[in-house]
Amino acid sequence: MPAQEGVYVDLSELVSYEALARQIAVSFPRVTSNLLQGNRPSRVNGRGGAFDQIRPYFHGDDVRDIDWNVTARMGGAPFVRMYHEERQRPLLLLVDQTKDMFFGTRTQLKSVLAARLAALLLWMAHHRKQPYGLVIVEEDRVVSCPPRHHKGHLIHAFTCLARANQALSADRQQTRAVERLPQGLRRLLALITRDTLAVLVSDFHNLREDAWHLIGEVAMKTQTLAIPVYDGIMDNWPQRGQFLATYGAIEAELTFPSTPRRQGVEGRARQNLAALQDRLAKAGVGATPFSTYLPAHEQLCKALNIAGGSP
Repeated sequence: MPAQEGVYVDLSELVSYEALARQIAVSFPRVTSNLLQGNRPSRVNGRGGAFDQIRPYFHGDDVRDIDWNVTARMGGAPFVRMYHEERQRPLLLLVDQTKDMFFGTRTQLKSVLAARLAALLLWMAHHRKQPYGLVIVEEDRVVSCPPRHHKGHLIHAFTCLARANQALSADRQQTRAVERLPQGLRRLLALITRDTLAVLVSDFHNLREDAWHLIGEVAMKTQTLAIPVYDGIMDNWPQRGQFLATYGAIEAELTFPSTPRRQGVEGRARQNLAALQDRLAKAGVGATPFSTYLPAHEQLCKALNIAGGSP
């Protein structure tokens, strides 16, 4: 099934992010306050490990890693020596592809943003030689790919992700997300090993208490980060009048008849996102929200503190 821009992704699109993710991985500053470090300090300290490569210096790199001999040979532009840590941390993603994610007012649906972000993170882990795994929460099942590190495993993960994304439809009357997400979290818990970094990508809409309990268990077991995806209309409400919303392949015009009506809706949306971040924080999970109105890679660069907001 061919992808519809912003409505579905396909395998070729997810594979095409390789070069972009490589640029982000190379530019990735080695600081402890970035997206992929999670909400707790790493147990791996120092600069130990095997030598990997020499690359140009980027803002945020440790100046102690500058190779002055190479820098002199290259005319003074600083270059740094990169090392692999002796213990490569597995990256384990949980990606929500249930009907609640099949919504958007512009640019891309929440389900598409989640899939694109997952592809970038998996490619980054591949380029950084980390094991990577994936748990996909679908309407009718949970699919998992245990952490591995080889190209065939990555393509298999992308194939499963694209299939799950394309299975979504606005024709389905009810969602089983509240049942499936706890199942996905249990599967995630079963795959977590020592030093795993767990990343949860969802809108976290209408979670039951058993799901919140499981999120807390994941956070107790390993470093955990949540990426709440939200519709970007929250940051771009029209003053009044109509705007177009998309629920999968169905489009509808929504109307704000007055400024007070718009302000009321905007206020509730912001309160809901703030309450979600507070609940995640209480569960021991750091949260970095991503908007459907902006490209996944631009938001990822910003979250990683890469200068300029783009690779």
